[in-house]
Amino acid sequence: MKIIVYLVTLITCNAIFSQEITVTIDTLKIVYKEYSVKIPYKFKNESGKEITFLDKKEFSASNRCYVLNRSKSNFYDIDTIRAIEDFKTLQPGEEIEREVLLFIYWPCRSAPHGSLHATYSSKITDEDNYYNYINSAGVTIKMFINAWTGTISSKSFLIFDK
Repeated sequence: MKIIVYLVTLITCNAIFSQEITVTIDTLKIVYKEYSVKIPYKFKNESGKEITFLDKKEFSASNRCYVLNRSKSNFYDIDTIRAIEDFKTLQPGEEIEREVLLFIYWPCRSAPHGSLHATYSSKITDEDNYYNYINSAGVTIKMFINAWTGTISSKSFLIFDK
């Protein structure tokens, strides 16, 4: 009886902590310049089925004095514009390589010193699974699609160490 309970617990824990989509960062190919960083990353479908998902390109800095933003202007919200191309479909076991250019800002009074670590972390809900469609009258419409929901996250990685 104890063996059966142990096996059920082990299987349940494995299912809870495993991700259907994994993301890895190719740290050897990160290109850091003074105010920007180009990060190559890769998604892999770890499930046994085809998955369509949204790549929100959400990277966050581990240091509170750094902000990573996809826009050159720290005030422009680039996520308000979403295209159908932001959705990717992966077959079981398939990988796709992506790349993002992020701009580095520091809301603290002076430029911080030390290292900058970051992670890819994205929580995707049903409300996120839309793209903007502009009809013939020029009106923008949110088009919702049936896509994967869940959390995708990477391990922390180093961008620079000053």
